[in-house]
Amino acid sequence: MGWKTVGPCTYCKLSVIIVGEKPHIASSGKNVESIQELTNVTVQVGGNATVIIGTNLKITCPVKGKPAPSITWYKQGMELRDGDNLLIDNSTRSLNILKVQYDASGTYQCVAKNPLGVDQMTTYLLPIGL
Repeated sequence: MGWKTVGPCTYCKLSVIIVGEKPHIASSGKNVESIQELTNVTVQVGGNATVIIGTNLKITCPVKGKPAPSITWYKQGMELRDGDNLLIDNSTRSLNILKVQYDASGTYQCVAKNPLGVDQMTTYLLPIGL
């Protein structure tokens, strides 16, 4: 906010109003157990996910906010990047874990940020064998 000459007014205050919304991640909070031999399983972030070894798991992070929040994925507090069995899809705001193995076990966190705030939600993944 500062002083600006506007029309006939020499010492008028100019105010800027910013309309926005801090990030908010929607979570089902459901625990998902996929103990059938399914090729692909999709869960919404929040709660626990138990899947059979070899399953492709997609964890979605539905988030609202204005301006649109950026999404970062973490496992056990370490930032994740695309790799051999990990694909981060920013267009669908999802983390894809391909052919889940025992070492994929752990806590996965979606963190959404914009200039107005931060929100986060976690899912615990437990791979099981048959």
